Amino acid sequence: MDEELLDGLDTILSEFISSSTISDPEELDSLMQKLIVSSRNKTTVSQFLLEEKDFIDTLASFLRAVPDNVQDVHRYVRQVLQCFVNIFQNCSHLKNDLEQISENCGLFKIFSDLLSKNEKSWVRLACELQLRVQHLKGDHSNDADILSIFKSFVKGLLSATSEELIQDPKCVVELRNCWNCFLLLDSKQLYGDMIQSSSYLESLVQVIEGKVHSAASTEDWLYICENALVSDEFRATVLKNSSFIKALTASFHSAYTSCEMGILRHLIVVLRNVFYGMDVENSKTWMSYEHAHLLVRQSEVPADLQEIISQSDNKVVQFFGLELASFNLLDLDNSRMFESVEQCSLDTVGYLKTAVKAPDHTINIPGSEYNTSVYNLVSLLSRMMYCDEIKRMCASKELIELLLSFLESPMAPKILVEVLSIFDQLCFLVDEFDCSNPKLVNLAKFLAAESSNLESEKFAWVEDLKSDKRVVSAAKSLCQGLAVAEEVIKPSENKPLMVSGSTQTDTHYVMLSYNWESKHLVKTLVQTIRDSGFEVWLDDEKMLEYGDINDGMADAVENCRMVVAVVSEKYKLSKNCRRELEYADNRNKPYVIVKKDASYEPNGWLGLMMGKKLYHCLDPGNLKQSCESVIEAIKSTVDGTAPNTQTSAASKNEAKDESSDSVGSSGAKSRVMDHDEYKDWVKKTPAVKFLRKDKNKKLFNEFVVAALADQVKTQSVQLFTGQMRDSFNLSESEALTLYKVLQTSSW
Repeated sequence: MDEELLDGLDTILSEFISSSTISDPEELDSLMQKLIVSSRNKTTVSQFLLEEKDFIDTLASFLRAVPDNVQDVHRYVRQVLQCFVNIFQNCSHLKNDLEQISENCGLFKIFSDLLSKNEKSWVRLACELQLRVQHLKGDHSNDADILSIFKSFVKGLLSATSEELIQDPKCVVELRNCWNCFLLLDSKQLYGDMIQSSSYLESLVQVIEGKVHSAASTEDWLYICENALVSDEFRATVLKNSSFIKALTASFHSAYTSCEMGILRHLIVVLRNVFYGMDVENSKTWMSYEHAHLLVRQSEVPADLQEIISQSDNKVVQFFGLELASFNLLDLDNSRMFESVEQCSLDTVGYLKTAVKAPDHTINIPGSEYNTSVYNLVSLLSRMMYCDEIKRMCASKELIELLLSFLESPMAPKILVEVLSIFDQLCFLVDEFDCSNPKLVNLAKFLAAESSNLESEKFAWVEDLKSDKRVVSAAKSLCQGLAVAEEVIKPSENKPLMVSGSTQTDTHYVMLSYNWESKHLVKTLVQTIRDSGFEVWLDDEKMLEYGDINDGMADAVENCRMVVAVVSEKYKLSKNCRRELEYADNRNKPYVIVKKDASYEPNGWLGLMMGKKLYHCLDPGNLKQSCESVIEAIKSTVDGTAPNTQTSAASKNEAKDESSDSVGSSGAKSRVMDHDEYKDWVKKTPAVKFLRKDKNKKLFNEFVVAALADQVKTQSVQLFTGQMRDSFNLSESEALTLYKVLQTSSW
């Protein structure tokens, strides 16, 4: 920090301390502005704190000398207080130095005295500083009193009309900066609730639509919004406000095309925060988001996001863009952008490794002033892990051990839920993830109330979370994943394993597997199946007979005659739906695929599961006939005459007339691609990314793959995967993936 700057300030402030006069107000104002800017830099201010303690004492003495009712010095008081705020914010890692300075300078009394003067121009700063000084020693005794004072101050700001807010930049900036105090008071919800009951949202819509010009920056307006969205009330209001959502999407596209990266970053975070809490597994939660989500999907935002993730060299915008895209706005399996998604995912894992070791569990995104938290990182990974390649990336021994170690430290319930969800998703990698890890199994069973003992004392802190519904639900889902994964990797046992307490005694019923969004169509389908003489297992009717969802799902699959899966994008994203269908496949249960929407083209794990199977479509306009088509498929499957070529039911007659050398014919030799075509195929097929590890082409090439494509036409999956394991050193999961890809590819 400039010594001339400090000497000049010391001279002017010392003059005021001794004589209560300021000889050169303009010079003081200029120097204070420079000091505030300098104190925003973490490195500079840390050095300043350690080396210039006499000058800090001068600042404190100036505040102590401020007389009552002298308006002329209020501006300088604010500036000095802002400098102290910068010091406390940027030097939280130097707790001992801050405590020493606070004690030596009597800062608590200084800030308390300033607060008692009830001067609006510095209330926010004095409140924040008093809280920071108290919290250094873990003292929260005055929090309630400060909250009462601060609420009154914020109410005064929010009493402004929409027009007043738009015209008064100081008011908007104050509202923006009030967030810090609400954080310190652990009252984030209250901040959003108070914003929600004001004219702020109405004003913001006008500002971002460009209908009015605000003296405050667009970034300041959006910053208020992104923080206020922590409030359930404010988020509910936003989700119902179509005008606001449309204005956001239009501004998003405008900011992207005009390269206004500051505004774009805020817009991305606002939209991300709008969708926090969205859960495709939960019908009640999803329905409150559905309309807003549809408006965003139909806008230009998804296309812009794809370009941001694939092409942007701005790491901050790219990271936040991936966060937003992960809320089902983009298909992360998309081969055209998968390399970029993969790199962003690797960056995210790297950020997480650093953040979990940080005292405050946050990390600054490299090369920027923006930070992110462990919660944001684990929730992002959890949302992205429907993509198997990202699962494999997270299945590294290093990351698993890091997360298990992280679980030994107390954390917020919402973070624990996301970490449990990551482990739950990893259960799908049955041969790459150790589903029998004793620490993890014991923790999951304890939180799911399946065990009463914690074997590790390091997990003792979770005792208080056994009543948290979100934690219990996540733990039960993880227990289900661990149990199913363990069952899948056991030595081949074809006999059904009956679950204790099971009520099923035969294998003649049809099990319906579907996501809640298809419920209205499933009701008609179920009735049609029953009218045709088949028994139907439906979770709504049967799951209450079981004490645990894992028991119910396993029993239903193990004892059914076959499975009918009504698929959609939400089905693909659902862990429970995937678990049902993959478990049925591993149990060698026949299944019929029914598309909820004829235009839906599944990829990823669901695309592989469909293979070349016959699929059917439910036509809402002709539901009865659609259901009859499914009945025919059920009957032919039961009789053992089901066709095995992927086509729609409507076109199966035409398929019969195709020539014998058509794609999929077991007698035709698979075509050998040329070398460039083969490389392009591997690059654009994320599921077989592991083939790219064979850099020297010693094992895999276009000729080998064509030969393997021929083999899958005649070999059983067990024989093929065994050969791949022994001859090519592929894992069980990689071999199974390759088998299904070769089944579904055109050669």
